[in-house]
Amino acid sequence: VKFKISALLSGIITMTALLSITLNLTRLVPNPSTGQTGNISTLISYFKNADATLFNGFLRDWFAFKPIAGDILLLLIIVAVVKILMDMFFRTKTGFMIKATGNNEQFVVSMAKAPGFYKIIGLCIANAAVALGGAVYSQQLSYFDNSAGVGMVVIALASVIIGTSIFARVKKVKGTTASVIGAVIYSFFLSLAVFVGIDSTYLKLLMAALFAAVLIINYYSGKKRKRVNGGRIGSDIRRR
Repeated sequence: VKFKISALLSGIITMTALLSITLNLTRLVPNPSTGQTGNISTLISYFKNADATLFNGFLRDWFAFKPIAGDILLLLIIVAVVKILMDMFFRTKTGFMIKATGNNEQFVVSMAKAPGFYKIIGLCIANAAVALGGAVYSQQLSYFDNSAGVGMVVIALASVIIGTSIFARVKKVKGTTASVIGAVIYSFFLSLAVFVGIDSTYLKLLMAALFAAVLIINYYSGKKRKRVNGGRIGSDIRRR
């Protein structure tokens, strides 16, 4: 940000660099049986054998749900809590300035504020959300894999665009809600494709087609509404 790199590329660069730092931090976690550090494979086997993980131990002891139902419930709770906290934050002055920085950077400058400062805060929040998502994912599977996040940037972007495109003209739906629903829609169609037995080599093509279809429908529905509204305005002027 300080060197005038775009906010999107700054986020990608930061996230890519933090991956190496995260992997090296895992070497500091001692093996519970030997007390030694520096062996990632040993740490992975420890997570696999651990019974007190968030999903296994917590849900089994307190809710006694079936694994799938318990996982869905806990994930919904986590998503709801994060969404509510983010909505509360974006209603503050700092949250408003972050949104203003993304929509109209010159407005922030006119308010005698530094856009770079709010970009950095936005990147901090984004990376914190990514870290939380990775932690929850690792807890659910009871292990971690350094290649598990490949392609997630594209999936996240698709989820946001799908959600915001569908609810672009619904004022009562907040951006966070639209993004969550977009992620559910994206994942639903991906799971449906796997369920019906579509060859995995076609999944990316199917997701790209879904992505494009939502954008095309949103584009033409927007043009249609503009024509309708324009016609109404024109008829009102002629009547007057």
